[in-house]
Amino acid sequence: MQIAEQSNESAVNLFKTPSSSLLSFIGGLDISYRKDDNNACVALVVISYPELKLVYESCFMVEVTKPYIPGFLAFREVEFFMKTVNELKANSSEYFPQVILVDGNGILHPKMFGLASHLGVLLDIPCIGVAKSLHFVDGLQRDVSYRQKVESLNKAGDYFYLLGTTGNILGAALKTCKAAKNPVFVSQGHRCSLESAIAVVKLCSIYRVPEPTRLSSSVLTVAVTGCHPTSQKKARLKYILMLISEFWSKILKVM
Repeated sequence: MQIAEQSNESAVNLFKTPSSSLLSFIGGLDISYRKDDNNACVALVVISYPELKLVYESCFMVEVTKPYIPGFLAFREVEFFMKTVNELKANSSEYFPQVILVDGNGILHPKMFGLASHLGVLLDIPCIGVAKSLHFVDGLQRDVSYRQKVESLNKAGDYFYLLGTTGNILGAALKTCKAAKNPVFVSQGHRCSLESAIAVVKLCSIYRVPEPTRLSSSVLTVAVTGCHPTSQKKARLKYILMLISEFWSKILKVM
């Protein structure tokens, strides 16, 4: 895929049709920090399109030495993402993605240059920021107008633009599936238009979070906690039921 060589008009339409021969693999990147230390786990997954099947995954622990500075998170994490993408390129290039989704932001950022932009520029790879929570920058706020717009998203694929104080478009709030109560927040990172970014996220979404970043998050959960998110939920439910059972047993003994 040669996005850089496309005109802006053709880039807009690049991923809008599922029959597009330009899209074969989509990557997803995420990082999860362990509690009480400086270690983190980095995951990269690649899914096939249009099957949306997992074809590649990589996960490894890293020691994070750079401090957290608001607005400069990319400087803390980007080297680890670069490492895993470069390893994929060197060892399993047949699965190298045409576009990568990052659990974070692109231009929806105080400096208009979030993690998806930072990584995309360094690797010269098309990147898209897909965040689960809204980054309140340049006048964006969760006011009545914003809530009304969210409530107006009725079906999968509906979205509205996120506008800065001067009317500049910073990204989009996208309802990815009918069951999702809240949208995800899409912003272009590098070498793609916002319209292309929205189209890609639509194409690879089954649940609220698109498959590449959802699966990378799942891989991280297994690596950090030792169990799958579904198993984790079942374990929590079992524990709660046990506590309830013990509580009622004590009550009945008193009675």
